[in-house]
Amino acid sequence: VDASLREFLPEVTISEAGATKFNPEEALRLTATVTEFAEDLELVWRSVDPSLDFGSFTSALLTPSSRLVRVSSASVDTGSSSAATTYTAAFQLLLAPSVLTAGASYVLELQAYASPASAGVLLGSAAVQIVMNAPPSSGQLSVSPLSGTAYTTVFSLDTALWVDDAEDLPLSFGFKAYSVDPDFQLIVLKVPDELPRTSSVLPEGAEGQSRAVTCSAVAVDLFGAEASVSASV
Repeated sequence: VDASLREFLPEVTISEAGATKFNPEEALRLTATVTEFAEDLELVWRSVDPSLDFGSFTSALLTPSSRLVRVSSASVDTGSSSAATTYTAAFQLLLAPSVLTAGASYVLELQAYASPASAGVLLGSAAVQIVMNAPPSSGQLSVSPLSGTAYTTVFSLDTALWVDDAEDLPLSFGFKAYSVDPDFQLIVLKVPDELPRTSSVLPEGAEGQSRAVTCSAVAVDLFGAEASVSASV
């Protein structure tokens, strides 16, 4: 039966349609809601972008990309204006972290087919554009003086020249230091705030590293994406 001849056509909405940007390092969750349907549906998530083919890129999916919804197990749509009984269902899509490319945009769509979808009767759909946030870039770090005495000399750290999209501003800036391994010996000199500078004494460098200490400036944008730049003293 042609979709145009049906008494009820489902309405599809995606709750994240008003969102602006998402960080690629985080899992991406989209929630679609289908209302006012009166027959079994097959819901299918798809990417309009050919570089993100859910059929062949299954490792990107943490949830199934399709779902059969039967009216016998669906919730009654209490918000429907129709005198007849219609139904509502939600369907989430969860993409793994680090799958989508920073700075790129994608269009994802939820399609509602009359079951089975293989018959090709599309009853409704909704799409959302997903913009992936890119971290700040091009920053520089200056440390003065270039040498001193551990835990005595006060070093001044300044970071500047960071570049990011206007909608990602303002940036916050933090500072850290370590002598050998940042995973185990990282010292936080300043937690991120709006000031791109700080002053601090520094720890003693390792003998095998020429007593050098590495200082790092971290720039964090409005959406939480971050980048760092380092300098040694």
